[in-house]
Amino acid sequence: MKIKKQFKKYPLFFISVVMLLVAPSCKKTVEVGNPVTQVSSADVFASDPAITAAISGIYSDMLNSYAGGGYYSVSAVVSYSADELLSSDYSFYDDNILPNDYELPYLWGSPYTDIYAANNLLEGLAKPNGISAAMNKQITGEAKFIRAFDYFYLVNLFGDVPLVTGTAWQQNTNATRTPSVQVYQQIVADLKDAQASLPADYSASKGERVRPNKWAATALLARVYLYMEDWPDAEIQASAVIANSSLYSLVSLNQVFLKNSNEAIWQLSSDNSNAQDAEVFSPEPDPSFSSPLQQSTVDKFSADDQRLTYWITPLDDGTGTGNLLYFPTKYKNDQTSPITEYSMVMRLAEQYLVRAEARAEQNKITGTNSAATDVNAIRTRAGIAGTTATTQGTMLLAIEDERLRELFTEWGHRWLDLKRTGRALTVLGALKPNLNQDRLLFPIPQNQITNDPAMAHQQNPGY
Repeated sequence: MKIKKQFKKYPLFFISVVMLLVAPSCKKTVEVGNPVTQVSSADVFASDPAITAAISGIYSDMLNSYAGGGYYSVSAVVSYSADELLSSDYSFYDDNILPNDYELPYLWGSPYTDIYAANNLLEGLAKPNGISAAMNKQITGEAKFIRAFDYFYLVNLFGDVPLVTGTAWQQNTNATRTPSVQVYQQIVADLKDAQASLPADYSASKGERVRPNKWAATALLARVYLYMEDWPDAEIQASAVIANSSLYSLVSLNQVFLKNSNEAIWQLSSDNSNAQDAEVFSPEPDPSFSSPLQQSTVDKFSADDQRLTYWITPLDDGTGTGNLLYFPTKYKNDQTSPITEYSMVMRLAEQYLVRAEARAEQNKITGTNSAATDVNAIRTRAGIAGTTATTQGTMLLAIEDERLRELFTEWGHRWLDLKRTGRALTVLGALKPNLNQDRLLFPIPQNQITNDPAMAHQQNPGY
């Protein structure tokens, strides 16, 4: 499959009118895109409805760029870098990515667009305005969550990245790369502030799970602590989410990706279409426009694993040999209406696996409140027997495999998992001969290197 021929030509930076607060005279070296239309800051900060429209505009931008499950999304692009999807002609699959590859601005520039918009909201909310106190607190929490979420993916895909927390163009000009440890410190600080500011329910979005709440911030913080190897805090934060049984539960496999599923912690939605993930990954109506799963991924599933039945579709490979190709079909509805599926950003199953790994790293392997109990919650839902792992080493490998089976083609989890655990070259080496230590980070987009004098000689090694 030649994936480059099938990408939809969404605008490089679709930005809602109400979120565009960028002064046209400001030339930001960190690429954040160009506004289609301008609205004044005074209008945005004049009323609760206006500021609500502004934050909704950021979610619209995320949905239509790197976060919405479309062809240029993290879920689609980064799945090729690991051992999930098969392709015959794609640079992310072959590890031949170039700094001018057209996917990179979506993975780099789109998050910075949203970071800039979030920074603008935070600056405006800190000044006298027409926003109610309750709404000020809510939007402040959402803006900090968005900034933390964007930086999480930037730092994990690109390594050290410019840390931009304001909108003053003088400070953003000649922005240089910030050590990852400092970026993580900002992520943690923002998420803690978001926890304190956001409601514990979904009242801000009228019951729909399409705007992050306190538990979304908590879930992301649990993941961040896991990546930072802060095992006790990862366990604490994941446990706090899992304990909310009135809001969250592991639902049946055929209900996981439905809109407002009880498993959903945060989803992104469109007013006029289902999740783009179905169109991107589904083999219907033409398998040549989708990519099958790697056979090595399919082989990770036992024959009785119900995820193999509900989330994967086998099709004849067309060679007349009876061979099958297996396609990821977690999302089923690629029609415009009725709208039944939202794009899943964060869900409860991941929190069980975060806690399982955090517990295993603390040698809580079996017994009550152990890694085994968390892994088995996921396996029981899939209709398979509990894990047989009884040592720390075997349990960590079991969790690695369980994360692949549960989270394949979602948000680049597999690629990021193998990188953070130091297992990428071991697991992927035979499959990807071009892969080396330098290629575990994507290249900084060439336009960023060209336009930012401070980054002229700061390209990632190997590019």
